Amino acid sequence: MVLTKEKAADPLRFPDLSLAMIKLMGAGEYIAELPGQSTAGHFGLAVKDYTHSTAPNRRYTDLITQRLLKAAIQGKPSPYRMVDLEALAAHCTAEEDAANKVERQVIKSAAALLLEGRIGEQFDAIVTGASEKGTG
Repeated sequence: MVLTKEKAADPLRFPDLSLAMIKLMGAGEYIAELPGQSTAGHFGLAVKDYTHSTAPNRRYTDLITQRLLKAAIQGKPSPYRMVDLEALAAHCTAEEDAANKVERQVIKSAAALLLEGRIGEQFDAIVTGASEKGTG
């Protein structure tokens, strides 16, 4: 694979390359899917049917998943209608995107405060992104 070769060829700069590639993939999103529907699946795990329960920022989506699994294990109907799951998925995606935006702004503000005394200095860097707003 290309990434394996790049990591071996330049391990010092590999984190910058892998970060740039992740940024190119764009943000993830929550989706509701009925059995038998065809979706792209999880890009990294190469699986179609996927869920997980790990991060503090996913508590509500985890609760929804647990309720669905509990009903399925008990042979009961879903506690949600598909239209409700679609609305919840869109809402959770929007809330997570908003939280990520705030987190990025806090990190940028902290970096600006920490580097305020170093204005005018030059540093070596690798540009991992560029837009009308600037470079990253």
